[in-house]
Amino acid sequence: MWLVSTEVSNHNSCSFCPLSSALVFTCCYYTLMVLTAMSGILVSQLINISWNMTGREERVAIRHKTYKVRCCGFCVYTDKYDKGCVQNWWEFSQKPKLEKPAVQMV
Repeated sequence: MWLVSTEVSNHNSCSFCPLSSALVFTCCYYTLMVLTAMSGILVSQLINISWNMTGREERVAIRHKTYKVRCCGFCVYTDKYDKGCVQNWWEFSQKPKLEKPAVQMV
């Protein structure tokens, strides 16, 4: 009698195994999708910093057709503010110099 109850409890404890593995698979799948999307955004930002360009400048250049294409059509850029990759990253890493307002609010 004791052996039968042990077998039944082992069987019941393992009955959720397929459900938990499906949950783990689904979580991993969605995590991979989000990670892929975020990696694409990160790569886009790194390219924009390297070419000293903002996302808005990119959209305006595409709208007005004043852009150049790099990386087999994958990247769009304008060389309006481009000073070279190293200088662009140097300027990006520096703290921006803010101008003092002409009129101080009291």
